[in-house]
Order: sequence, then structure tokens, then C-alpha cells
Amino acid sequence: MSDQMPPAKAMRLFISYSRDDAPFAEHLAQQLKIEGFHTLDAQSSIKPGVRWDNAVLKALKSADRVVFVVPSREGGGKNALAELGAARAMGKDIVAVMPDSSRAWNSNVARTVSDNVIVDASRFDDHDLIHALAS
Repeated sequence: MSDQMPPAKAMRLFISYSRDDAPFAEHLAQQLKIEGFHTLDAQSSIKPGVRWDNAVLKALKSADRVVFVVPSREGGGKNALAELGAARAMGKDIVAVMPDSSRAWNSNVARTVSDNVIVDASRFDDHDLIHALAS
């Protein structure tokens, strides 16, 4: 874990999510950008001709924090879990976010991998959610 985080608005946030959660993750990324944050994710990191794993690792290395979207279904998000494992191995600060409280069944997994911080997005408006993820 990084001892010194950059000022919130200068933070580079890697958003890790499963395909099933793309609409939520894309909305979250848009809101973060509106608030002045720089966002990264596997999809935007992959350029033609570049290996997926190398692109993701490069993006993870440059991130200050990883926002892990808790998968909507059990067993979902295998690539996101792989990204999370790499982020953990790099000592990245990780925050888990549940798009809604129906994912509480998966909260123990999220708590284990996310430094015990889990944000239930359904309890916040967009502005307060961004603040909760970035603080």
C-alpha cells in the first residue's frame, strides 16, 4: 500500500469490472472524469497489436488506487479477479464498490481483497460516491 497518496483530484484510478457490470463501470468512470480524476481500465488500456496482459499490467502499475466493482453474479468477473490479484501483488490501494446492496452475498470476498473497504453505491448520489471512492 502506498504511504502517500497524491491529492484526490490527481489520482489515477484503475476500474476493474466484469463485462456484466460495464454499464455501471462506464457511468462511474464518466462521473470520475467530470470530477477531475484520471481513470484507467482494461478496455481502454488495450490498443491494437498490444498484448492484453501487458496493457493491463502497465495500466495497473500507473494507478494510484484500484476500484474493484464487485461482480453481479457468483463466479463472474474472472478477468477482474485476475486484475485484482495483480493489483494486490503490486501493493496497490484497493477499494471495492457494490453497485447495489444485492451483492452483499459477495462482500466477504470483496472485503478480503479490498483492504476492508467496501462502498455500497446504492447509498450515495454520484458526487458522494466519487468522494467515498477517492478518499
